[in-house]
Amino acid sequence: MKRKLLPSCSPALLERCLLLAATLAACNGDNPQARVSGCTTIGLTSGEVASAVGWPLTASRGVPGDSESCEFGGGARHVQVSMRPAGGRLTVESWIEGRMPLHASAFAGVGDAAIWQPDLHELIAEEGDVLCDVSVTGRAIDSAPSSSRDVARRLANLCRTLFAVASGSDGRAHPSWRDK
Repeated sequence: MKRKLLPSCSPALLERCLLLAATLAACNGDNPQARVSGCTTIGLTSGEVASAVGWPLTASRGVPGDSESCEFGGGARHVQVSMRPAGGRLTVESWIEGRMPLHASAFAGVGDAAIWQPDLHELIAEEGDVLCDVSVTGRAIDSAPSSSRDVARRLANLCRTLFAVASGSDGRAHPSWRDK
């Protein structure tokens, strides 16, 4: 009797599994880039992030195992920023097409395409395949629709700032983003 070692899966499930595997491989602890702080890679200060979102943020720290993410904090709110040089289109398309586990809606006016996920207070945008993923957490987050839209607008300001840094249009492209 032959045993199946792997269950059969649909092409859509296989695509999700491959996307997850690629994401996990990029975060592999053996990756030398993973030892670099995401705050260094992103190249923004707490003051610049605070200015973009309009909240006081006085500290930053890298996200363990992720050389492309940084958390900015201060007071009641924390903003986590992930900036990736590739995969933006696929990520945003996956959200728009409903392939992610939560509902999200299109968000105009930032990058080439963007979505807003209100439950996670997360804006995911792409410009030229560069991914900007920002979310805010903290006890002072109000989930009322008008407040949610305000948070989305603030995070969109941050993605616009990050896209300018990534493209070098602000005159200071970080070395890790060159030639990507």
